[in-house]
Amino acid sequence: RRASHGLCCDARFAFFRRSDFFLHGNSLGFCFFNNVAIAAKYALHTKRAQRVFVLDWDIHHGNGIQNLTYNDPNVFYFSIHRGHGKTEDEWFYPGTGFIGEVGEGDGTGTNTNVVWKRGGMSNTEYAAAFTEMVLPLVRSYKPDLIIVACGLDAAKGDLLGDCGLSPDMYYTMTESLLQVAGASIPIVVALEGGYNLNVSAQCIEQVALALLDEPFDDRAQKDDHEVPSDTMV
Repeated sequence: RRASHGLCCDARFAFFRRSDFFLHGNSLGFCFFNNVAIAAKYALHTKRAQRVFVLDWDIHHGNGIQNLTYNDPNVFYFSIHRGHGKTEDEWFYPGTGFIGEVGEGDGTGTNTNVVWKRGGMSNTEYAAAFTEMVLPLVRSYKPDLIIVACGLDAAKGDLLGDCGLSPDMYYTMTESLLQVAGASIPIVVALEGGYNLNVSAQCIEQVALALLDEPFDDRAQKDDHEVPSDTMV
């Protein structure tokens, strides 16, 4: 538990290998079991939650999470990922997660994909996505559990993501979720992808500091054009 702005929040961090790729009964990429989707479904099955909001900020689309929750009105899946490679004719792995995919059946309206058309996305674009979409949707969906698929491969310097998030932006994204969640909604942050050990270490430290209600560590490398941390409150 952590205290934030006078609130006591239940926040946990899960360290395991990435798990968001899983398609049609087959493992893809780096996983055999989809930990985030399993956790969401288990929480619902055991009545520990009635509505789960899954936020996936890994730079790759979590096709497995989407497929396993696509028709479930009790799980809202929100993914921010790259859709294109070096050109608009080349899809970024795994080549899934389109804007028009909004869920089906009873789950219609509980799936959202924010798709970057190129690399190079930085704090500014992610701040806009959070301010305009993520945080309002969390408020309106009113979940009683939030799970973050915490990929770190959108960070500046990652070998695959080719984007530009600074470590303090991961702190800000985590802190903004905690503020919206308040005292009553537990948050689980599950480690996902990241392909530069030094960069991933800096970013995950900032996520952990936010969960612990500790101040941002400005010794971490930062982008000179970072977005101030108060822009997403």
